Amino acid sequence: MSKTKPLNAAVTGEPKPFDLNEKRFYLPGYVIAADCPKCGMRMTRNVGDNYLSYPKANKPEDVHLCCNNESGEESCDGEAWVPVIVNVSLLLADPQP
Repeated sequence: MSKTKPLNAAVTGEPKPFDLNEKRFYLPGYVIAADCPKCGMRMTRNVGDNYLSYPKANKPEDVHLCCNNESGEESCDGEAWVPVIVNVSLLLADPQP
């Protein structure tokens, strides 16, 4: 059965905040980074491996980063909260052949 291609298709509306209801929400390919406020070393969090817990969609949310700098006599143990938004949207795709 062949698919009938729509004419003048559209998606309307605006994204609204909502709960994703996902305890372990992985986003492969994304890394959150910031400079440590204590020692200045670059802190990173790969959210493809280190998941976001119960994030909300389309709403700012703070993500925790920890410093792993152990170059001195003591480890830095600096930390920061970075604001991010997990955007969820609906877009028209190009028709598939």
